[in-house]
Amino acid sequence: MKYKVAQIIPYFGSWPKWIELYFYSCGRNPMVDFIFYTNCPLPKHRYANTIFYQCTFEEYKKLVEVRLSLDYSIEKSYKLCDLKPFLGAVHEPELKEYDFWGFGDLDVVHGNLGMLVNDKMLTQYDFITTHAFRVAGHFTLCRNNEYY
Repeated sequence: MKYKVAQIIPYFGSWPKWIELYFYSCGRNPMVDFIFYTNCPLPKHRYANTIFYQCTFEEYKKLVEVRLSLDYSIEKSYKLCDLKPFLGAVHEPELKEYDFWGFGDLDVVHGNLGMLVNDKMLTQYDFITTHAFRVAGHFTLCRNNEYY
């Protein structure tokens, strides 16, 4: 594939019970790098396209504050979902090598993402999500340019 694609997933607390199945589904979709910022233990089985940055919730909030130049004083990590549309700006330095960036959720099992994430789709579209008329929090990709 001629495009590099990444999903950014900040997650803090403890992994859900099904996490190994989720990571397995990520590993079966090598066309996407899944980048995690977490305080959770590294998984038993890691795949070439699953990348982990260990940090505390407080450290991650500080990163958001610095990168977005704002006060980001949330108390619960589940509120990170409100940050999803801004993850491209928060992680701009880490995403420089990628043509597309996106976000997703852990409560899914990915099927064949190659149906959405392929050269034809990525050439034709700047924005890919799984809903027709709204942005899907569980899987969205944006072209990595000045507009997204």
